[in-house]
Amino acid sequence: MINAHEKIKPFLRETPFPPYRTNVGISFYQQNYTPYIDGSVAYVSQINGRIYYRAENPDNPYVFKKIKNEPYEEARRIVQSNAAKNGTQQPDSL
Repeated sequence: MINAHEKIKPFLRETPFPPYRTNVGISFYQQNYTPYIDGSVAYVSQINGRIYYRAENPDNPYVFKKIKNEPYEEARRIVQSNAAKNGTQQPDSL
């Protein structure tokens, strides 16, 4: 989507723009905006070609507990493999 966006394209350092050049973070909260404290994934980030999964830390709410990290390409392969098994289509840009 980034590579196809006409307004963004002139500002890209290189095209196609590789996923490892992005840093993305996603937080997960309950419907009442409180964090999940049951050990499930509370924060996912992509930094330098790796995806990091973290959980809330009941002992220290300012520091996430590390759950797992994996290369972006490995996570992508897993998502695409699961999509094929479930009969759902994933975008090529994933």
